Amino acid sequence: MLSEQERVAYREMLEKEFEKQMSELLFNTPVYLASTSKVRVDAVKKFGFKKENIETVSVPDGVELFALEDYLEYFTPSMADRHGTVTVEAVAHAKADFLKEAGVPEDALWLAFDTMPIIYQNKDYRVGNDKLTSGMDWKGKSDMKPKNIEEAKKLAKNNFLTIIKNHLFFLKNLELSGYTSKKVEVLDRMDFASAIHIKTACAIKFPHEQEISVQADRIILRPQVLYDLAKVIDVNFDENISLEELYEIEIAEGQTIGNVVRELVEQIFEVMKEKGVDPTKIAGGIVYQLPEVRALLEAKERPNIISDYEEADQSIYTGFPNKLFESVIVRKIERMARYKVEDSFFSKK
Repeated sequence: MLSEQERVAYREMLEKEFEKQMSELLFNTPVYLASTSKVRVDAVKKFGFKKENIETVSVPDGVELFALEDYLEYFTPSMADRHGTVTVEAVAHAKADFLKEAGVPEDALWLAFDTMPIIYQNKDYRVGNDKLTSGMDWKGKSDMKPKNIEEAKKLAKNNFLTIIKNHLFFLKNLELSGYTSKKVEVLDRMDFASAIHIKTACAIKFPHEQEISVQADRIILRPQVLYDLAKVIDVNFDENISLEELYEIEIAEGQTIGNVVRELVEQIFEVMKEKGVDPTKIAGGIVYQLPEVRALLEAKERPNIISDYEEADQSIYTGFPNKLFESVIVRKIERMARYKVEDSFFSKK
């Protein structure tokens, strides 16, 4: 049992060791970033790492593609990965692993990131006919960079139609279940499959360690424009309806769901063109970071449901999740400091 004086001494030693370890990491540790993105380089510098210690490594597109294909081939639903959405973590890990092939020294800090939008699907994956939030009946689809503008627009159109279909499924099951709660946060959580999930993973290997640690955070976008379209359709729709059939549903004279979705996609891509954005450089083809794009979708932002902050971390859009990155670094330094202090402090007792 420590006395009050000993506890104070221990805390002071811990604080000093934390500062020492953090300074060593920020000012004396070489940093290798598996990206040439200026945004990510600037974010690493802004965090406090010295500019002259930061090196960038270009990762071939094939590394991302192979990691995604490998993950999808061997995916099996589990409690750790219930919906097949750990694609982003798999790609970030593969990028960090590539640094080893590139000959990056072991005494450096390795950093890799990846960002993808995730859309949920229930085709050929559901395990029950009346599950509202079963957890095992929705399969996440992670979109890579489209090859051209036409592919990007087709991808956006199909994703928006899928969201409409998912929301219809939710509304139908909500009605069948007799659920009456009007709490927005409760309904949003139940209707997670009708949202656009922007997910960024952070892969880190600390100096002289073998393990690559990977964690992720996300912004959840709820596009009200698409929900409003879903509400126009009869809730008793055939849940096996194809996207092509959904596209042709008439909601007004001479106006179909497909017409509205296609026009929305064109408006979004026109905004991106005005902003000088190349859709083929963006996973999923749409830059949801742009306020104008979110405004067209009337999208409401929600933070990750398991996060401890109330507002979504905007840096997730940029591919460098500031809050998550800071949390990982701080927790690691805290553990290192505690180990060092406890080893020294208690060995003297």
